[in-house]
Amino acid sequence: MSDMLSKIIIYKGPSMNPTFKDADILEIMPYDERKIRCGDVITFMPLNGEFSITHRVISISEKGIRTLGDNNSNIDEGYIQPKNILGRVVKARRNYKKLYVYNGTTGRIYAIIIRSIRRIKIRLRPVRMPVRFIYLLLCRSGLFRKCIPSETEFKIFSFSRPKGIELQLYWGRRIIGRLAPGSSHWHIKVPFRLFIDVASLPKYEKEQSK
Repeated sequence: MSDMLSKIIIYKGPSMNPTFKDADILEIMPYDERKIRCGDVITFMPLNGEFSITHRVISISEKGIRTLGDNNSNIDEGYIQPKNILGRVVKARRNYKKLYVYNGTTGRIYAIIIRSIRRIKIRLRPVRMPVRFIYLLLCRSGLFRKCIPSETEFKIFSFSRPKGIELQLYWGRRIIGRLAPGSSHWHIKVPFRLFIDVASLPKYEKEQSK
């Protein structure tokens, strides 16, 4: 099979997150005589649509092929016929970074894992709010800051970005917080906010005025 037959498309939409995200570059290879397998990520033309869809094959029968987006809960309507399939996604890139594309049996296992993780996150949503509330209360109390040895040193470094200056907070060699250009709020990683007095950190606006 020649690489000259491949087709490049730009992916759009949330249905295949986190496998693909907006603006990812996908390389599609026609099947020709190859066998379509469950777990393959395919690009096809829907019966009543102008734009192609990239989803994963979940079943193959005499009626046709059923597909499902990695980030979707409902199977796509209808059966896809081989003649409507543009090909299988064999390569992908995101901001010049190569992405692994899992097809076949490996793709089926990969899809099961990420869908299971999504279900767990959905079930934990009711618990996250009270847990976050307690976490923020503990951060504001300052109780954990008293447990830090006096010799502990936090460092702040500035980096030039296209949109301005980004500040990064380090604890030793670990980055534990960032202040993005144009933002007035520090983003401190969990659980390090328990040990940081955020109000004492420099603000982006002050850095810009110097």
